[in-house]
Amino acid sequence: MRYRVLWLCGLCIIWGALSCISFKVESLPDPALVVREVTLCREIDESRELLEPGEAVTEFRAGKDSVICFLHLEEVAQRVGLKWKWYAPDKTLYKESDQVVINRDEIYIEAVTAYDMISLDSPAEQQGLWSVAVFVNDVLLARLTFRVIPEFMIEIRSGYP
Repeated sequence: MRYRVLWLCGLCIIWGALSCISFKVESLPDPALVVREVTLCREIDESRELLEPGEAVTEFRAGKDSVICFLHLEEVAQRVGLKWKWYAPDKTLYKESDQVVINRDEIYIEAVTAYDMISLDSPAEQQGLWSVAVFVNDVLLARLTFRVIPEFMIEIRSGYP
């Protein structure tokens, strides 16, 4: 009888312990958009599966270089609208890109790369400190500044023999 009571008490303890555990299974939320890189460069490497920026720079030569603003996004699960706004040294809007829509079907995309660019054709008017604003879904993501210098710049150094 004593063993029967102990066994019954043990069974109640085990059953009670198991009944205090509950689980609620939820699906994971969509991953947030991850911004891997926003950078300025002169060229794009198109030889790989994803576009890659050239060397990151902040000085460009008027009349010679193109200015590229490169963007790398990861874990894109929703529709994303991208836009670039380029501002001249006098703070006026120089160029505004059309909105580029990525992932219209709202499927999961591991990585997306995109860019916009301006060409610096008229050297005299374009020297100075410029900026580009990058927008994701009409929200400012980043503002980058860069300097446009003359195509030919002579540097005078003292101390040369």
